[in-house]
Amino acid sequence: MHPNRSLSLREALVRFSSAELPETREIADKLRELAEGGLPTLMKYTEASPFTQSLPQKRREIISDLAIEQPASRRGEIGESRFLGAAIPPFAARVFLASFLAKEQGMSYQHVASNLYGVSNEMVSESIERIFAGISLHDKPPEELEMIQVTADYEMSVGAIYELIRHRLATHLVSGFTPDNGFTVPSVYYDLGVEKDYIRAIELVERQYDLVSELGPEYERVFGPYFVARGHLQPVTVRMSGADIFHFIKIRAQEAAHPDIGTPALGVEQFLRDTEPILFGHIVKKE
Repeated sequence: MHPNRSLSLREALVRFSSAELPETREIADKLRELAEGGLPTLMKYTEASPFTQSLPQKRREIISDLAIEQPASRRGEIGESRFLGAAIPPFAARVFLASFLAKEQGMSYQHVASNLYGVSNEMVSESIERIFAGISLHDKPPEELEMIQVTADYEMSVGAIYELIRHRLATHLVSGFTPDNGFTVPSVYYDLGVEKDYIRAIELVERQYDLVSELGPEYERVFGPYFVARGHLQPVTVRMSGADIFHFIKIRAQEAAHPDIGTPALGVEQFLRDTEPILFGHIVKKE
């Protein structure tokens, strides 16, 4: 096993062991039992961490101390997944160009970047045009795009978030699931004429969430997410490298994609093409 992967396993077991949910802690115990036969030394440091266990309470206390209010509830409203906004580092095109050129023998990123200070934007653009000339749908973009980190905010259904996490390597910030942001109705239910049945099912799920909430905030926080449907909307922030977002947009920013991902993907695509066309104007999309 690659040492980085074994470290990831250890860290995952610590998180599972420190979780609030009893069944998650049980999973950690079972995984530890299975791994002890082949990785006994690694398993020495996978017990619950008091520090990790304390983080949820710290988060709640800080939110209270800072008087950060919960957003207004849109419970019961029908909405749609959407792109909310994004950010990319300044001078992204120059960062990419310096990264690309720094791989030449005897070069370094700092050396190339300092030499690019006096180069005009037109020459930078022309150089990047030369790099991307001839790129096709199935070509992997230059790996130096990984030096560009794109952070985007979305509102997506739970099902879309699971699909998004599965799709490309990225960092995802997802809040605890609640039904308070409304929900989407897949178009297929309208096509079949059963959208009212779908909405009634959502209402039953929300009623179950309310029953758990009535038991107290501790129950709502730990067990409430079980009673959130895949169609319920949740805020999610995603940080993805420029290389991965090339692929993400190529596959997802289209009508044939998952409906709750396609619309947000089209939004971030337009943002990137408008904000940094020198780089992201070269994305080749699947027809």
